[in-house]
Amino acid sequence: MTKAVWKYDTSGINTTMGTTVQIADTTITPCEKEYTYQFNADSTGVMNEGALKCSPTDPQTTPFTWSFNTPKTDLQASINPILAGGVNIISLTDSSLVLYKDSTLFGVSFRYIISLKH
Repeated sequence: MTKAVWKYDTSGINTTMGTTVQIADTTITPCEKEYTYQFNADSTGVMNEGALKCSPTDPQTTPFTWSFNTPKTDLQASINPILAGGVNIISLTDSSLVLYKDSTLFGVSFRYIISLKH
């Protein structure tokens, strides 16, 4: 988790609550795809907006705190409300971090999956 900076890879939904993206999220903007996330061993981190800032007035970097739950199946981070509430970990390897959040909209359940990479 703390070895290198993470960057966006893919995201989308799975309508069967599986672990792979079935429908890609086309709403992620180019500037959001440039965000990087550094998770430090002391449970702090830094989000960097990259060269394509979404808003010129946004800070280049934003500090955050993060933690795992006890069995390390849930990640929480103060960087945004969704992460602050916790997201589940599908997999964490040396080069890939895959997270999900289950949701229901208009009575339809789905899993939103986001993959980060080194």
